[in-house]
Amino acid sequence: MSLGNNTSNVTPTGPGSGRRRMYALKEVARSYSSPRGAKCGRVRIAPNVEVALRSGRAHFHGLLRCGSVWECPTCSAAIRAERAKEVEAVVVWHRTNGGSPYLLSLTVRHGLGDDLKPLRAGVASAWKRFQAGAPWKRFKQRFGMRGSVRALEVTVGPNGFHPHIHVLLLLKPLTPSEESAARLLLAERWKNVVLATLGMDALPSDAHGSDFRLCAKANYLTKLGLGMELTAPVGKSGRGTNRSPLQVLTDFANTGDESDALLWQKCCAGMRGARMLTWTSGLRAAAGLTAEQSDIEIVEGEDAVEEIVFSISGDQWAKLRETIGVRCAILEAAERGGSNAVREVISHALNGVP
Repeated sequence: MSLGNNTSNVTPTGPGSGRRRMYALKEVARSYSSPRGAKCGRVRIAPNVEVALRSGRAHFHGLLRCGSVWECPTCSAAIRAERAKEVEAVVVWHRTNGGSPYLLSLTVRHGLGDDLKPLRAGVASAWKRFQAGAPWKRFKQRFGMRGSVRALEVTVGPNGFHPHIHVLLLLKPLTPSEESAARLLLAERWKNVVLATLGMDALPSDAHGSDFRLCAKANYLTKLGLGMELTAPVGKSGRGTNRSPLQVLTDFANTGDESDALLWQKCCAGMRGARMLTWTSGLRAAAGLTAEQSDIEIVEGEDAVEEIVFSISGDQWAKLRETIGVRCAILEAAERGGSNAVREVISHALNGVP
């Protein structure tokens, strides 16, 4: 597949570079996305497309949004940003009430031939089993656990797909001896449930199966997949030789390597329908958060309008949507100079003026 002129600058720098990078990646992904994902940010759901402002940030209103955290760079960024705010609020609440946040990372042994969907479903089932029964109740009581937030993540490397989970455990402050005891209990518990759920082939090693440690903000937001990965350097820069799906997509955009396109498709298919973040019952309410929104509710809420800057007709949008640079220039103009600036950009674009 030829990447075309729309995706020749996936890693721009300067003002607006983050938006332009996301739009470029989204265009690359479009040909490999689900039908709804291919329409996201392009297809009208209203007679006109409005250029709107909210808190000084411009966006297009009246377009379909897919709401996929796994396969849409722009929707994913909005979803992860909102989830990060919520997690941060819970951690602040926990610390204010004398607690300490700890990060538990869990993985299983995997092989090159493993299919992603059943493997990540098996990891999720093992975690569900991990939280059941008397041993987990005793752990919560012993270490003063208020709740947890579990995140699902996947990377891909020489050994194939690597789904794993990161869990933010809201515990009491632990002494060094208590922390060591908790680490041992959690590691043994994880090995037992993996063996019971997935069998000997998936049993992790003592060195790599689990990791438990006190965490700082930069640590837990990144591990939970909320570190806004789109701002990270591009290239094959995952953990060691592993790459996240977004890094795979970025590499494809930069090199045109069709093997990365195939990997991206497999990642999307394998993760489709999975929840990225789950909360223990009652935790959000205890921390004063509202009921959890779905991913699609978050992205649709992002489109809320405070001020309409300009209205683009359907015929005009059909032409303007084809060029990433024009779409981004329209939004940048709205933020910089309002309706007159937007009108000028659109006029130049429709008349073929650079």
